[in-house]
Amino acid sequence: MLLVRRSDNGAWTPVTGIVDPGENPALTCLREAHEEAGVKIEVLALAQLKADPAMRFGNGDRCQFLDHTFLCRWVAGDARVNDDESTQVRWADMTDPTERAMLSERMLDRIDAALGYDGHCRFGYESVSPKG
Repeated sequence: MLLVRRSDNGAWTPVTGIVDPGENPALTCLREAHEEAGVKIEVLALAQLKADPAMRFGNGDRCQFLDHTFLCRWVAGDARVNDDESTQVRWADMTDPTERAMLSERMLDRIDAALGYDGHCRFGYESVSPKG
């Protein structure tokens, strides 16, 4: 699994990113892998689609992000720090408990969804009260 160490909080995560307006989420995945780690990948499948817990902005607006987790395959390029969003990049063995211990439960859920992909997308959500 390709991991990056985030420059904002020091956490190890798979490559992540925000979908640009009008962008296909699978293309976001390709773009972010190149921008953050300098690698070319192939998107094989949407492994999980999950709504994150609701959040509230300072102005009172509420939103809920929708995470897309893709199963991908490395195609080309040497993994490296390729922008200012990360400080380190490395390949990790997700069967190694020591490697897994460095990741948040949220990221492990996404990794497990991708590695356990069985031909069907997993759907998940955090419930939100409309009155919130």
